[in-house]
Amino acid sequence: MQNYDETEVSDLVLTELYRANVLKCEGAKYLNKKSGVNFSTFERQHVGTSPKILFFAKSVDPMIQATNIHKYYDQLHVLKGVDLTIDKGEIVSVVGASGAGKTTLLHILGTLDKPAKETATSLTINGENLLAMNDTAISKFRNLHLGFIFQFHQLLPEFTALENVCIPGFIAKRNKAEVEHEAKKLLDYLGLSHRIAHKPSELSGGEQQRVAVARAMINKPAVIFADEPSGNLDTASAENLHQLFFTLRNELGQTFVIVTHNEELADMADRKLTMSDGLIIH
Repeated sequence: MQNYDETEVSDLVLTELYRANVLKCEGAKYLNKKSGVNFSTFERQHVGTSPKILFFAKSVDPMIQATNIHKYYDQLHVLKGVDLTIDKGEIVSVVGASGAGKTTLLHILGTLDKPAKETATSLTINGENLLAMNDTAISKFRNLHLGFIFQFHQLLPEFTALENVCIPGFIAKRNKAEVEHEAKKLLDYLGLSHRIAHKPSELSGGEQQRVAVARAMINKPAVIFADEPSGNLDTASAENLHQLFFTLRNELGQTFVIVTHNEELADMADRKLTMSDGLIIH
């Protein structure tokens, strides 16, 4: 681990480091936005009577690395060479006007769609080269390592909350008793232990979305992709869902990529990316 900098503690110093793009925010996690270095160790030392702060820089392998991502629909060029790096355990929001390419990018990162075959295009998640996989391997990777939450919960109406949560585990051919036990634990964690036998039509909008969150988590995915996850919820339910994402990240370590028009949720993220005309502009 490299000793990056040592400076007297002061609001002025922190502000200047932030303005210089060394620090992303005055929190427990520091990110060099230019180099992608994760400041994961944060220590305060007292040298005599002068409090000092030490920043240690440590390079980390990204969870998601996408390079030169293009997408066409007939003659429409939707994504125009997107480059993106997302760290492990990071919550990233993606904002922009309708038609900017947000959902298309999310679908490609989540392996629900494929990018155009262009020179130097690459996509890796957790060190796995997804563009080198065939469809069967990609489907297996998606089921085991990725979770999805959509604006409309996409729960199967004929199944109970418990059964809906279990489905990805059953697809992965995991032990039935193990999957059901894990699903009950998740539903209990999300405050739904009393609703496990209810079907989606018997649940509120907020409850339906929490069931969808549990379903996304049943295989302990490395990344959870969310597309307008609170777009169909009332204000109170949306706020609860937003806070849940951060609780899950802090306690379970998942990485989140969230497409949203909700500015409050977007601003809560570790990093907010803005898309326009098929590119990330900042």
